[in-house]
Amino acid sequence: MKYQFSFRQVLMIAVCGLLFVTLLFVLLFGQLFMERVFITQKQTELIAAFNNINSRGMEDTSLLENLETSNLLITAIDTETRDVIYSTRPILSNEEYWVAELAIDEVAKALAAAGEEKYYVSTTEDYRDFASASNVVVSRWITLYGMLDAGIVVTIETPAHPITEVANLAVSFYMLVSLGALAIGVVLMMWLSPKLTDPVHQMSRAAKLMVNQDFSIKCNTNVAVEEYAELAESINRMSGEMQKYVSDLKDANANLRQDIVEKERLEQARKTLFTNLSHDLKTPIAIISGYAEGLKGGMAQTPEAITEYCDIISDEADRMQNIIVRMLELNRLQSGSIPLEYEDFDICETMDYLISTFALYAEGQNVTVEKNYPESIYVNSDYTSVEQTLTNLLQNAISHNIDGGRIKVTISSVGHQMLLSIFNTCEPISKDELPKLWDSFYRTDKSRTRSGGESGLGLAIVKGNMELLQMPYGVRLEPGGIVFWLQLPLAE
Repeated sequence: MKYQFSFRQVLMIAVCGLLFVTLLFVLLFGQLFMERVFITQKQTELIAAFNNINSRGMEDTSLLENLETSNLLITAIDTETRDVIYSTRPILSNEEYWVAELAIDEVAKALAAAGEEKYYVSTTEDYRDFASASNVVVSRWITLYGMLDAGIVVTIETPAHPITEVANLAVSFYMLVSLGALAIGVVLMMWLSPKLTDPVHQMSRAAKLMVNQDFSIKCNTNVAVEEYAELAESINRMSGEMQKYVSDLKDANANLRQDIVEKERLEQARKTLFTNLSHDLKTPIAIISGYAEGLKGGMAQTPEAITEYCDIISDEADRMQNIIVRMLELNRLQSGSIPLEYEDFDICETMDYLISTFALYAEGQNVTVEKNYPESIYVNSDYTSVEQTLTNLLQNAISHNIDGGRIKVTISSVGHQMLLSIFNTCEPISKDELPKLWDSFYRTDKSRTRSGGESGLGLAIVKGNMELLQMPYGVRLEPGGIVFWLQLPLAE
């Protein structure tokens, strides 16, 4: 994998590289060009001095004195008389004078042949200073040879070795300054780079988290770089918008899944309805058909037999109607299409009414009903659903009781809830069968035969109503029988 540099590393390399290149440039420039620049500058100074002397004349002693203070050595010789008009050097000996005179002749010839320019400048690498009779000093000089308009040869000289020393000193100084700048730059970058890179790292982390639908991190907008602040603000705004869109999308998906589950549930309820209707209507239809064929075939010869046949057909028709009505009620509960209207009502009064309604039925089944509740307890719920639930529980307790059995209805207040329980004696039931009692058409004897006009849907309707009300309910075994219980909120 190709190695990738971090932004901080790139920044450090760039700054240090720039400072290093600057240091190298200063070093090379100083070694190669610094001395030349100074010498060129000095040559320009010599030319300016020559032009001033030529324009103002040798008689301007103040000019000559000013030039001497600039470390310039001036010598002027009359080409006709060979006399030294002016010299800042010591008096020359005869031999030295002769050599100088010979050199001046050569200069005069060279200048005469030079054309318009009346001077030329040279840098002597090996000039012998004759100012000392006993010692010969080798040094470098920058010398201008010129011919004034008055016919006077002028030499203006300045030593070159101080220039070399100044150039070397300047190079050393620039190197030290560059090294200092490099050190300061490194320290500055170590201090500044976190301020430049940390916001980038934070924005990078925020972007990576957003990929995983995590919008918890927010970028810091209080940064020194304006562009970083704008980018951080844009990322935060994008994160908020994406969080909103993702949340809306999740809600939409949840609603869609809920709709699909609800649709499947309704479809399953419809299939269950038709399956149970087709199954449980077979018996009464077969009975009705059989007795009708018997009447048609003259099997009932006496009025009593005819009446018995008609009563059986009527009873089975009523049973069919009861099955269809209860199945439709259960289907409505399972579809959740029943609107609820909450109101305060007396649950004890409602139970008294239902017990009185089923009194003849209980007496016919040889079952006694006991009451164990106060005169009045008010609850807040949907009256129709509660009455239907209690009706089915009471009917179930009577229908599945034993001969000479009993029913005990208990109502009490527990905190902010009303607790109602109905105990009835019955044949022994396995504990594993308790959850199945809420299923449609379930029978503990695994048979689908009906007795007493029961449809086998009562407890399924109880379950549907309690789930619609979103209240707790249940069943448990007790010695000698079974208890069905439910809770409702007390009225305020």
